[in-house]
Amino acid sequence: MRTWTGLARIWLPTALGSSMLVLEIPVAAAAVARSAAGAQGLAAFGVAIAILVVANSPALAITPLVVADAERGPSLRTLRYAAAVGIVTAAVLVLLVSVPEFRAALGGGLALSGDLTAAVRDCLLALAPASIAVAVRRYLHGRLIAARRTGGISAATVTRLVISAVIVWALVLSAPWLGATAGGFALCAGAVAEATVLAVSVRRLRQPFVPGVTRLSRMVRRHAALAATRALNMAPQLVTTIGVTHSLRPGPSLVVWPGLYGLLALFTGPVSDLESVVAGHVQRTGDRRAAVHLTAVLAFAFAAVYLAVVLSTIGTAYLRQFVGTPAEETALGLRWAPLALAVPALWVLRSAQRGLVIASGRMASLVRGVVAHAAVLAGVTALLTFGPLTGVANAYLAITAGLAAESAVIAVLHRRYAAGAERGDSPLRTDSARKDEALP
Repeated sequence: MRTWTGLARIWLPTALGSSMLVLEIPVAAAAVARSAAGAQGLAAFGVAIAILVVANSPALAITPLVVADAERGPSLRTLRYAAAVGIVTAAVLVLLVSVPEFRAALGGGLALSGDLTAAVRDCLLALAPASIAVAVRRYLHGRLIAARRTGGISAATVTRLVISAVIVWALVLSAPWLGATAGGFALCAGAVAEATVLAVSVRRLRQPFVPGVTRLSRMVRRHAALAATRALNMAPQLVTTIGVTHSLRPGPSLVVWPGLYGLLALFTGPVSDLESVVAGHVQRTGDRRAAVHLTAVLAFAFAAVYLAVVLSTIGTAYLRQFVGTPAEETALGLRWAPLALAVPALWVLRSAQRGLVIASGRMASLVRGVVAHAAVLAGVTALLTFGPLTGVANAYLAITAGLAAESAVIAVLHRRYAAGAERGDSPLRTDSARKDEALP
């Protein structure tokens, strides 16, 4: 399978699954917008999701860890580690919104009113148990990707989407006063349903567990690097939400931003597992040309379709009729949406670059890319809050700058490593990396 079309056949089921998952949040947001909480419920739901996806970054990073260890066979230690990650994440979310000092800091940092802070708190409490299901789900994703049996991912994702949609609309119709909390309960139920279906698919692989040979300390170090990069996948929504609340016209921007970010996620979500697919392909075959070709095709296609959507009535219909965003806020958001044209292409490029780095085992470049992304994203967001643009415009510019910075850093470091490898030395090989590679 050395052609890009063959690689695309492995990636496509994961893309379909991720795409349907991306739809889950807009569907829930549409129901919340039509609850008694209205626009405030939509804003609270958006803030809660922005916090949740960053908190879940360690759980989301489990999949590449499982794929990287695929040659040794499935390990019960890795499954237990994944479950522990989910439990810790859920506990952190509960503490964040339950401890008065933490809750006050959350509301103050996001410049939220008392009522909005309370709505965010209730939504996050409803969402907290989902972190455990997400961690187990990502472990199961890794098992299926490593076995090249990704068809089960799509079936599980459809189940999740149906369950969460049915529950959120049932709650909004029967208890409209729940507002954003209804969305939290629904997403949690959907995550549990998906993990259950995935577990059935993995069981059919009939792969017995083998004794864990990777030391826990090494697993933690590798996972930390992967989790940091995954956090940067999710951080833009939270960082830009903070920027929106401190920019011009924060009220309308805060209402429309969840819908706009959800629209953008429809073009970035499908490549969430591209790094794992690329890494597995390169590890098995040593062929990088197929990955490069697939990356170019996806980058061009996603950018072109995104521009067509935001410049047509499709974008308006998505925000107004589907999500339920008010007309004024919709017009504000779509006015600035073309600023994000480069984001889908950069997201594809960054995911493929990460896959090549994971295949090479040189995690140092991932960490340095994360640092560059974080610095640029936060710096540009903070700087633009003093400018004349509205919150959504500032958010789009900051996301683009952060992605460009990370891609550039990874490309430079990877090229330096390749040049160093030809000379028998690598500028990315540190003493700690050599010691880490010597461990079983």
